[in-house]
Parts: sequence; C-alpha cells; structure tokens
Amino acid sequence: MNVNTTHRLTVLVVVAAAACLLLAMPAAANGDHEDGLETAELNTGWFTPDSALYGLETAWDRVGMAVGTKSAADVAEKRANEARVMADEGNWEAAERAARGLETAANRADAEDVEGIETAMATLEGVIADAPEEALDGLQTALTNVQTATENIPEEVPDAGETPDAAPENGAAQVN
Repeated sequence: MNVNTTHRLTVLVVVAAAACLLLAMPAAANGDHEDGLETAELNTGWFTPDSALYGLETAWDRVGMAVGTKSAADVAEKRANEARVMADEGNWEAAERAARGLETAANRADAEDVEGIETAMATLEGVIADAPEEALDGLQTALTNVQTATENIPEEVPDAGETPDAAPENGAAQVN
C-alpha cells in the first residue's frame, strides 16, 4: 500500500471507532437522588450495562482490581451507580447486570474497601426500593451476596511481605 492509502485507512478506522463509541454511550436520564447528585453526575465509567461495549468496561475494571490499579470500593460504587442510572431509565435487566458486577467487586474487597462497599450497598438498596416486582429477585440476590462478601472481608490487611498463617478453628486467618 502506498502512504496515501494507509493514511486514509487510518483516518477511516479512527472515525469508525469514534462513531461506535458515541453510538454505544446511552444518554443518561436526569433524576435527583437522596445524595443530591443527578443521574448524569454519577460515576458510571465509559459504558453502561445497556451498551454492547459494557463487557469491555467490566473486564477493564476486573483487570485493574487484579493488578491493584483500581480498588474494589471504586468499582463497586461505579457498578451501583450504573444500576441507579439503569433503574432511572426503567431498564431493570441492565440494572441487575450492574448489580451482579457489584457482587464481583465486593468479592475482591479488603479492609480498605469496606466504606466504599457500604456506600455501594446503600445505593443498591435505593434501587431496590424503586424496583418493580419482576426485578426484585435479581437485585435482592445481588444485595444479599454483597452483604455476605462484606461480612467475609478480613478486618486487617497484612503488611507487605507478611503472609497469613493457616486458619485456626474459627476460620479466621492470623497475620504474622
């Protein structure tokens, strides 16, 4: 290929990618919430659960949590906000999808994440309060699973280089 053709292809790919991103981003509903934020002001990341590209968003967040560049609390709050936005739009299936993502983040939480997980749970409780009957089972299951994960968060995070001992009879790990 000559330079002109390569340049045209590059421009075409960039324009197509930008168009896909713009089309995939749904418009956020405007609604006030108890915390004083409007739905459009909530941190929902790049894509919401009704986007075809939402899987990329959640995968990116899972990788970030795994390598330590994102906290489980931040991801949990983002998933809870996504559930709120989807609920405001009446898209309860997408709200449940976000709630399941909140479960994933809660299962990766440590002691430093407790406050953020609790904030996310409060947001999810607000979503449940507004939910129609058909969405209650999935949302309530997600909330119950997040509560269980929160109860299982170790109270202390081992310092770097420390490893937990084998679990004693009560099941709690001790740190050396």
